[in-house]
Amino acid sequence: MVDDGSTPAPEIPAVPPKAVTSRRHDLTDVSHVEFATFYQAEMPRLVLSLIRCWPNKNDAEEAAQRAFALLFEQWDNVTYPRAWLRTVAFRSLLKLPVKSESSLGGREQPDALDPSAHVEHREEQHAVLSALHKLPLTQRQVFALHYDKFKTCEIAEILNMKEAAVRQNLVRARAALKGLLGLT
Repeated sequence: MVDDGSTPAPEIPAVPPKAVTSRRHDLTDVSHVEFATFYQAEMPRLVLSLIRCWPNKNDAEEAAQRAFALLFEQWDNVTYPRAWLRTVAFRSLLKLPVKSESSLGGREQPDALDPSAHVEHREEQHAVLSALHKLPLTQRQVFALHYDKFKTCEIAEILNMKEAAVRQNLVRARAALKGLLGLT
């Protein structure tokens, strides 16, 4: 059909429909962009930290995801999100039964190594994680947080213990790891 101009044009509303004007929670909000950036940077670190403390990789990943979901709900109110995440994730892991499953799962493997060096690296990684998992839970947590570059006072706050206890557990963890790995 040819429009000869006699048919009136449909009315275009002056105000967009309500669904369009309602505030949506998407990445246009600055705090959501900050959270997404933080998530991308911190999620792998958190999972690796949890794997150092817990023998089951899947449990560690789930605990990290749960902690991030809770953090998202409280993002604007949390002052120290890295410490907060670890506290929440550790507590989540403590509620789980320990399963015996390899926690390596292909994480942190060098890409540029030849096949024999790759196998050797994986065996060393497995030996270190196995030794870590033989330590008492508190020593594993202290060691993992120290490895993640948290200060003694921050570790004490995260684990709700005194700084002296953190230092003592770190000394004991290092000594035990040296013994378990055959290092002198």
